[in-house]
Amino acid sequence: MNTYTAWRIAGVAVLGAVLLFAYSDMSPSVTSEADRKFIEEMIPHHEGAIAMAEIALVRSTSSDVLALSRGIIEAQTKEINDMRTWYRAWFGVEVPEGGGAMHGMHGAIEMRGMEGDLDALVGAENFDREYLSQMIVHHEMAVMMGRMLAVSTERTEMRALADTIVASQTKEIEMMISWLSVLE
Repeated sequence: MNTYTAWRIAGVAVLGAVLLFAYSDMSPSVTSEADRKFIEEMIPHHEGAIAMAEIALVRSTSSDVLALSRGIIEAQTKEINDMRTWYRAWFGVEVPEGGGAMHGMHGAIEMRGMEGDLDALVGAENFDREYLSQMIVHHEMAVMMGRMLAVSTERTEMRALADTIVASQTKEIEMMISWLSVLE
């Protein structure tokens, strides 16, 4: 097992444990809290993907990676704007900066791939391979979060968002894995 695979498995396992803890108090009667937690965690997660994609627009030489990065920026910016609008409407305040407990846990763990290692990305010798490796893990975490939201929300908007995240990012993961296999 290579180092990347080990970090990927460890990262997804830790995220799964954190998500189970964060959502463990969810019941159908408190779906509003599930929605709040999801938005507070997904906005910084999306912002991390956008930061990575913006670097790709400068560093990548692959037309596939460039197109993917533009799509990530467009889709996730729209999703962030939607989540901020819903949060204000439903909870009467702005989304707190920096995310909730899970995002804080990411910072404390500082595990490669949890939010993307921007320094490693900027300095990567083989940029496209590093970018794809990081973005695959990043997307896997978003898919996991989306699946958890889908079973814990009663809001139509949030269920549609969860379904969109799971479907689009699963498709992108499959594409990135196929591109990465050519680079390795």
